[in-house]
Amino acid sequence: MALKGGVRLCSNYIIVTKAYIYKSGFSKLIMKDAEGDGRGKKILLMYTGGTVGMYRPGGDDANPLVPGDFSRLMKYLPLEGLDRLGIEIVTPRVEIVPKDSSHIGPQDHAKFAEEIYSRRKEIDGALILHGTDTMHYTASALSFMLQNLPFPVVMTGAHMPISSPRSDAVQNIVTAAQIAAGKGDGAEFPAVPEVCILEYKNLSLLRGNRTIEWAVGGGYMSPNYPALGEADATRIVIHKERLLKPPEDIESFALRTNRGKGILYLSEQPPGYLCLETYLAEEEVKALLVEKDIREYEGRPSESLVGVLAEGARNGKFVGIICNIRGGLQASPEDVKRLNDHGIATGGDMTGPAAIAKTGYLLGNYSVDDARKLFGRNMRGELTGSLYQE
Repeated sequence: MALKGGVRLCSNYIIVTKAYIYKSGFSKLIMKDAEGDGRGKKILLMYTGGTVGMYRPGGDDANPLVPGDFSRLMKYLPLEGLDRLGIEIVTPRVEIVPKDSSHIGPQDHAKFAEEIYSRRKEIDGALILHGTDTMHYTASALSFMLQNLPFPVVMTGAHMPISSPRSDAVQNIVTAAQIAAGKGDGAEFPAVPEVCILEYKNLSLLRGNRTIEWAVGGGYMSPNYPALGEADATRIVIHKERLLKPPEDIESFALRTNRGKGILYLSEQPPGYLCLETYLAEEEVKALLVEKDIREYEGRPSESLVGVLAEGARNGKFVGIICNIRGGLQASPEDVKRLNDHGIATGGDMTGPAAIAKTGYLLGNYSVDDARKLFGRNMRGELTGSLYQE
């Protein structure tokens, strides 16, 4: 069924068609007026750093890229095209100093979340421009800080600076802005009420806390959950059946920035069990997360690993295992129950960044015992099913 503004309703998803007009080579990408695609919508734009806003001093290709500030970025934004779409850019009230994404941490995550929450009654969505190295960590953190999120928070970046003539930044920003501006009423663009990443190698829209980086420089994938949507030069497709259920009203939207500290995450192959004992003995370490396939000989969990981790749990530490980070087999229900009985939380198919963010959220808002129970329960779409055995 066709609707005005190039919108077509389908059984399980909505397609929004669009057309591009190129001006001045590739430096400006302007959207044709779609008569309703995001009409009269306001989105909060936060530039946190990354390649998208960098530039070469003097325009000389021989000069290395250096960080640019927000005002410089704004000069290159396709504001005319966004205005044609009825999308208005709202700027942050707090100062956000652009930085290399490898230096973005929990304090920055809290600042981003607080700014989004404080503007909740003024905006229809948020767009965060971010560096590639830790975008998935920020997305996971925000997904737990923004409880009952009623509108889209879309994160994206670029392979090349927006000031570069052949940059992919403008298309990424326009596409992300369209998704962030959607609210889902009438024939307008459907709401995506979650923190998501517009992956800019293939323009796939991924749930933020399901995303991992598979290639240096912005190669993201969601190994255990399908894409929320896809985009190309002519359309954006959103799969409504894959989205989180939006809250009934904005009043249930809550800010949860309290975060537990002292979380140690051991990725891929953990060190010898003696090293694990050493880590667990450190007073500063309040939680230990281990990424490991717990199944060894004949499919049984390693007795020595379980013993070391169980001892840490008995001493009051939060201990969790992630055993299905990249699509591998999960532990059996019997193994999950056995681990839980030893006080070891199991995270199923959660990603590492999601496990870290969730542990911080749980320890900042619940007791260690309650955190163990909640770790294996789906709270923000971060894992499949519920793993905790009562």
